[in-house]
Amino acid sequence: MRRGVPAWLLLLGACAPGEETSTDDGLVFTDFEAKGCSGQFVDPADEYAYVLDAENGVMIPANPRSCTAADPIPVGSSPTSPVVTASGHWIYVGDREDTVVSVIRQSEDRVDELVDVGFAPDLMMLDAAHKLLWVANRATGAAVRLETEHHTIVDRVQLPAGLDQLAVTDGGAEYLLTLHDDGAIQMMDAVTLAEAGSVHLGGAPASIHYAVGVAKSYVCVDGDEPYIAVIPATGSLANVISRRIPLDAPCAAIRMNSVQGLGVAVMPDRDEAIVLDPTTDTVIATISVGSRPDSVAIAGRHAVVGNGGSGDVSVLDLDELVEVARPDIGGSGGTADRRMQDGLDLNFVYALDPADGTVTVVDVRDGSTRLPISVGAGTGPMVVAGPRGGKCH
Repeated sequence: MRRGVPAWLLLLGACAPGEETSTDDGLVFTDFEAKGCSGQFVDPADEYAYVLDAENGVMIPANPRSCTAADPIPVGSSPTSPVVTASGHWIYVGDREDTVVSVIRQSEDRVDELVDVGFAPDLMMLDAAHKLLWVANRATGAAVRLETEHHTIVDRVQLPAGLDQLAVTDGGAEYLLTLHDDGAIQMMDAVTLAEAGSVHLGGAPASIHYAVGVAKSYVCVDGDEPYIAVIPATGSLANVISRRIPLDAPCAAIRMNSVQGLGVAVMPDRDEAIVLDPTTDTVIATISVGSRPDSVAIAGRHAVVGNGGSGDVSVLDLDELVEVARPDIGGSGGTADRRMQDGLDLNFVYALDPADGTVTVVDVRDGSTRLPISVGAGTGPMVVAGPRGGKCH
């Protein structure tokens, strides 16, 4: 039922970047104040947050205008790894136990098709054009590629066993990266499926994101000497570590900004966020945030950091390089990390707090928040989708 008003390189999480949409071009909102959802809001228009509730085997659609959740969508016995196409039409959900991928038709909020891949599909990644979906099993490395128009299997591929993350890059040649807990990264040409290289980080990869403008991947590397690894996708240094950015403490999450050009990484042990300039691969600012920051999203010229230890989020201005607001979004001290997801409208970020089962819409223009949306046992991940497109990490 519709919701009232309605084997290898990495592009972070599960989605290659689609077209960015912004509504803050030169506008001034000095008198703007969000007072909670009462049906008076028309933005963010034509988008919804879909939150995974693995415990109950459902995806929960959340409406940011009415601040309500719609009927859950059943997606399997042990669902995981939701991804959405850049068109926003299709949401794919894997499973840790069953051998099927659930395909949700966003316009109708229902499962349109079940695709049996022959193994538990617990890791998924879209290619840069969102025409093919990589579906893999972490333990065995068994994988298939699905084309996203008809949801059919194109081919079967054997990736290295013991996968931790998948990612892609589109800097000229497109690569698939496989990341492993032991610090190994292997690269595969995503067209020919030939091996294109490998590196060893010397520590476990905590997070990775691809900077489209400079065609480089950035990896948070844990260990006794934590650092951020820079891996170009083009040029003479393609698929090797071109630079190590040393850190005083490990970073838990990193995001690169395709609009403003900077990147943000968070360090839970220091209660800090660092800002990176990918043109020089240097840290240009360190900003104090809340307690135990564990996640970050970037929306236009702002970043929103989830602070798991203090029950709030830090809104950062990436032009002034300062924290401009720190609104509460739920309980503090939970064991599950916050999850941040930027919206299609770059004025908004969705903050999921697994500790109290709510999604809160944060307006990055002034740091105001809307009433939290109850999603029950939903702990994420989440994706954003609607008629204008889709986004996921």
